[in-house]
Amino acid sequence: MEEERTINLRHMLYKVCKGWRLMLAWMLVMALVFTGVSVIQNATATSTKAANDKKIEELTGELTLREQAEVTRALASAAEYVEQRDSILDYLANSYVLKNVMGEVPVTQYRYYFENAVVPTYQFRFLVDEALVPVV
Repeated sequence: MEEERTINLRHMLYKVCKGWRLMLAWMLVMALVFTGVSVIQNATATSTKAANDKKIEELTGELTLREQAEVTRALASAAEYVEQRDSILDYLANSYVLKNVMGEVPVTQYRYYFENAVVPTYQFRFLVDEALVPVV
C-alpha cells in the first residue's frame, strides 16, 4: 500500500533555517575560494602584460615615432591573427558538423601499382586549408 505523506512547508523551512550557521560558514568559505582564484588569475595576467609591455618599451626605445607606430600596428595585427587562429582551432575541436557529419566529407582514394604488386588503397579526407588527413 502506498502511504500518503503530507509535508508542512513551514516546518521544512524552519529545519533548513535552523542550520543557518553552517550554511553561512560554507558560503563564506566558497566566496573566499572564488575570490582567491580570481585574484590569482588577475595577478598572473597583469604580471605577464607588464613584462610584455616592458619588453616592447625596451625594443622600441631606440626607434623613431614612425617606426614605433609600425611596430604597434604589427603587434596589433599579430594579436588579431592569434585570436582568429584560436577561434578557428576552437571551432575545429568543438564543431558539431566536424564531429557528426564526417561521413559526408569527400574522400579521395589513391591506389599505387608497382610491378605485379598491389599496394593497399590510401584514403584521405580534405579538411581545412586543403590538408590531407589519412583515414584510420
